[in-house]
Amino acid sequence: MYYSPNLNLTRKLLAFSLFIALSACGGGGGTTPTVVPPATIQNHSLMVSLTGAGSGQISSTAAGISCGSDCSESYAESTSVTLQQTAQAGSTFNGWTGDCTGMGACTFNMSIDRSVTAEFIVDATPSENDLAVTVTGSGSVTSDPVGIDCESDCSETYDSATEVSLTAISDAGFTFDGWSGACSGTGECIFDMSVDRSVTATFVADSGTNQNTLTVTLVGSGNVTSDPVGINCGVDCVEDYDDNTVVTLSANPDSGFILDSWSGACTSNGACVVTLDIARMVTATFTAVGQTSVLIEDYVAAGSVITISQIGSDASGITWHPGIEQYLIVKNGAATIYRYNENFDYLGQISISSIAQDTEGLSWVEDNEVLVVSENNFAYKVSIDEFVTSVNGSESASQRYRVAQQPTGNKGLEGVATRKATNSQLVRVYTVQEGDNTGANSSTSKKIFQFDMPDPDPLVTLSFEDGSLEVTQPFNADDVFGDQLRDLAGLVYDPRTNHLIFLSERNKTGVNVLQVDPETGAIISELAVSGAGQFEGVTIGPNGELVFVSEPNQVRVYELN
Repeated sequence: MYYSPNLNLTRKLLAFSLFIALSACGGGGGTTPTVVPPATIQNHSLMVSLTGAGSGQISSTAAGISCGSDCSESYAESTSVTLQQTAQAGSTFNGWTGDCTGMGACTFNMSIDRSVTAEFIVDATPSENDLAVTVTGSGSVTSDPVGIDCESDCSETYDSATEVSLTAISDAGFTFDGWSGACSGTGECIFDMSVDRSVTATFVADSGTNQNTLTVTLVGSGNVTSDPVGINCGVDCVEDYDDNTVVTLSANPDSGFILDSWSGACTSNGACVVTLDIARMVTATFTAVGQTSVLIEDYVAAGSVITISQIGSDASGITWHPGIEQYLIVKNGAATIYRYNENFDYLGQISISSIAQDTEGLSWVEDNEVLVVSENNFAYKVSIDEFVTSVNGSESASQRYRVAQQPTGNKGLEGVATRKATNSQLVRVYTVQEGDNTGANSSTSKKIFQFDMPDPDPLVTLSFEDGSLEVTQPFNADDVFGDQLRDLAGLVYDPRTNHLIFLSERNKTGVNVLQVDPETGAIISELAVSGAGQFEGVTIGPNGELVFVSEPNQVRVYELN
């Protein structure tokens, strides 16, 4: 075998090197040192996400996250990170999900990979509601925030979240007497505008100011009371009030009588409000129900035909609302009611929801209640005051009545009339089905229905079908009207005579209005109206005038001759 002479030398050198190394560490009997490798630092990732329809930004401490633009970062293990949210204008932060939850602070340790989502939502657009202020006496009211400055500007629209504070300012010689409506007492008047609101500020004359006398006279059987108190006529018919006091008189007919009219400082048969800037005299005339001699044949056309341009077309029914002193005209096919004052100046409109589109007639009932009928043979009772801009005919919001089976074709309910309640009688409702002159046995013949309104309202639909609403026909309309009226377009109850006045859009003999006894169907008087388009509705105005509305958009007034 081959033997290298250098191998033995190499072995000796290695052994010597090992000896030297062991000696340096304490010799052959010492401890061998432990060699420690350098520590390795581990990183973890953080992912941030934004969700929702709103806008916002997330930042972090420790620095690294600025999300919208930079939404991920790597952090050394065990780093403590806090996320901060900032919502942009028009948005609201709606909470964390992922490694943070809820609405509170978002802080965590980066011991593992983490992810967090922040939700931003769009702020709700606030709804708007109306504030109406009335001043009684001599003074004014201002608001914070601005909007009300009532002497001149007494109404304003505010966002529903707005808090409004009203301040009453008395004129010289007057003292603020208190709030009523949305506020009461004489202290602060502060409220939110979550609903439409009305407030009245009353100012009274200081003692020692001038006084004026109010004298009330009665004709017929009834009495008159006042607000503020003082008049109770039958017993006390004369009262002195401080100068400029506004007095409201209320007529209270005895059984079997109705208020026929006011005269003197008040006129017509509506509300009687008197300002006592001088001495005033008022007469209240009461007449026995059904005993007056008012006949429609004695009415004549007054003035020119009035065009109500705001409606455009399809005016279908009219009623006078004495509580707000306005005419209300309903349009079919659009479910809209239009407001007009006594002179037919336009005042605004009311949208109708949850009522069949083909609204054909309406009638004031009492207080602010108005009954609307549609061609599907339903009636809906809604509330209308001087401020409302929409009404809802749904079962949860109004009283509904199903009067009759819906006929075929366009021949359903066309008009409605109401007789006010008395101490012994409920409100009586009369409605007419248009009919098509096919005879009494036809499902689409002319019909008159009547029913009494339950009191109080059950706020569920009452129907002739299940017997919850008792509907009758007081007489056969085809037998009564068949020789004169081709159809029935509208009607109104006349409290002066206890009669019904029926209107036809088409006639056979030239006569298109009939005055009828509602119990027997006996025709009392006749009238031919003309000068406008197709007549669709009739009401009695504040001064006893007969007011007719016609398609497309005209009004014709007849006055007692």
